[in-house]
Amino acid sequence: MNLRGWLAHREPSPPRVLKERVEALVFAVPELPDDPAGSLLAAAEAALAQLARRSPEDRATALDLLAVDALVTYAMEYAAQTPDELPALAKHAMSRLSGVASR
Repeated sequence: MNLRGWLAHREPSPPRVLKERVEALVFAVPELPDDPAGSLLAAAEAALAQLARRSPEDRATALDLLAVDALVTYAMEYAAQTPDELPALAKHAMSRLSGVASR
């Protein structure tokens, strides 16, 4: 199943607005066909970088923060299908996402 299909079949399904935002963020970055978890993390990283450039008072940031959280959660869920890969992915995710603030 491709990433689009995997996202469409998440259970329980997130609220419609969040689901649409997550999908928009995922499909705004190039998909890594052989690395769905990496695609989800790349989308989270790109969205977080955009958030870092916006005003914290902008109420629209709340939805994007929730979407970033969902993207990272989904990346971990996807990686959990092969548990041996989960620790490396978690370390990689922390490194990538924590580096966003220093850019």
